Amino acid sequence: MEPTGEIQILVNELNNRLMYVLRHVFSKMLGLRPIITNDEESFLKFQGFKLNYSRTKYADELYIHPAGLVYKKGIQPVYAGVDFINEMPVLFKAETEDGCDAGFDIFSSIFFVISRYEEYLPFEKDHHNRFRPECSVLFKHELYRKPLVDIWTEELKRILKNRYQDITFTVHHFQNQPTIDIDNAFAYKYRGVFRTFFAFVRDILTLRIYTFQDRLRTLMRMKADPYDTFVFLRTCLYNCHPKPYFFFLSGKRSKYDTNISLKQGMMAKVISNVAEYAHIGLHASYASSKKKRDYLIGKELTMLENVSNRKVSANRQHYIKLHLPDTYQHLIKYGIKEDFSMGYASDYGFRAGTCHPFMFYDLQKEKETPLLLVPFVAMDATFSTYLKYTPEQAQEIIDNLKQTVEKYQGTLCIIWHNETFAPTKAGMAWRKVFERLYNG
Repeated sequence: MEPTGEIQILVNELNNRLMYVLRHVFSKMLGLRPIITNDEESFLKFQGFKLNYSRTKYADELYIHPAGLVYKKGIQPVYAGVDFINEMPVLFKAETEDGCDAGFDIFSSIFFVISRYEEYLPFEKDHHNRFRPECSVLFKHELYRKPLVDIWTEELKRILKNRYQDITFTVHHFQNQPTIDIDNAFAYKYRGVFRTFFAFVRDILTLRIYTFQDRLRTLMRMKADPYDTFVFLRTCLYNCHPKPYFFFLSGKRSKYDTNISLKQGMMAKVISNVAEYAHIGLHASYASSKKKRDYLIGKELTMLENVSNRKVSANRQHYIKLHLPDTYQHLIKYGIKEDFSMGYASDYGFRAGTCHPFMFYDLQKEKETPLLLVPFVAMDATFSTYLKYTPEQAQEIIDNLKQTVEKYQGTLCIIWHNETFAPTKAGMAWRKVFERLYNG
């Protein structure tokens, strides 16, 4: 993406945090090439677009007073209370708005949210040891349901445009990005003799008569496997742009990883068929997220690449098992270039405050990494399992999320599972939601 112009930015000092957030805001989001300097004299003489982000205001230049977060090093408790300026929620509000054109430190605010700074601090974990939305400073006023980083970026554009009428910005385009997690390609078939036998026994002991009958009829080829919804998915997504991503669970079976082994021949056929119209990604197992088990990522990735006969560089964590910075450090170690795990399992919204992909900044190592994070805003299981919403209720929320992401020209990424579209009453209702979203 070619920059539309240049802007000189006066700072007190150069460091990785500052460079990271200024590149994200100006280069990626605004399409401006930031010329960063700590030379006050040359800044004051500069005649083009410019912004003062130092501790000293000199004249009538555009000025944002730094709260200090991007000039610090190390991970330490930070107060980031929520305030409001003209009904816009902000963090790091200026002690006095006089002289500060934004009224708050936009860059510290954006860095705090997209770096996931608060996830490096102590927090109360859920039963899967995940960061809970209730632990976020944005949970107050339900701000995690707003793309605050994008709202603040738009505010910066407004401020710049008011001062420089001839400044232009990059125009982004809305992307409706389908993503499908394949935890279990089939409900009953291809699970081996022993697993199938004990499944029948469990059905009997727990009086799950319908499941027993459904399993038996499927295995006797009297009906299709209910999780085999790949024809439906292919029909909906074959001509979709951008291309969908399918994430395949490829680890060994465990308590939370109940997938069919990729060594099963039918899985190779499923992956081959999906690869005709979609990107293939890794669904890193629950087991791989445990302490000192990251080597499983390498094994699972190799297995998926061998079966799919292609290089795999995208990932999503199973159960959204995400622990910063360890998870992302491990993914980088094994060559993953894109991760789609940035979001909440238990609620919908903008965990990182944005609907735009962004680079992962490793606070532990204090550096920007080559890992691109593609945040998701909702998941089918969030609605059906956690929030107990009907497909019709979920439809209304998804419509609103889509409108929000369209407004900020971002990427609408939602997690779906093949079993969601099983031929049941609920499954058929979910199909309507899916078709409306991707086939309009």
